[in-house]
Amino acid sequence: MRILTLLLACVAFVLLGVATDVHHRRRFGWCPPKHRSRMLRTSGWLVLFASVISALLARGWVFGPILWTGAIMAGAGIAFLILNFIPARVDPRHSQSSVEGL
Repeated sequence: MRILTLLLACVAFVLLGVATDVHHRRRFGWCPPKHRSRMLRTSGWLVLFASVISALLARGWVFGPILWTGAIMAGAGIAFLILNFIPARVDPRHSQSSVEGL
C-alpha cells in the first residue's frame, strides 16, 4: 500500500503537469483544448485524493497523513523529473533541418 500511495501521487502530478499548455505541447506536439485540460486536471485531483485514501488505509489515521505528505513530495519531484528531463517528442521537421545544417 505504501508503494501504491507513491505511484498514485506520481501519476497525479504527471496528470496535473500534462494539463498545462507547455508540458502538453512538449509531449504531444499541440496545446490541449479546454475540455481536455479540464479532464486532465480533474483526473489528477481525483488520483491525488485516491492517494490520500491509500495512505490512510496503509498506516491509519495517525501515520497515514505523514506517509501521504512524504508520498506527494516524492511524487511531485519524480513528476518534475519525468516532465522536464526525459526527452520530449521530437518534431520531424526540426530534426531534418538540424541534420541538413551539418
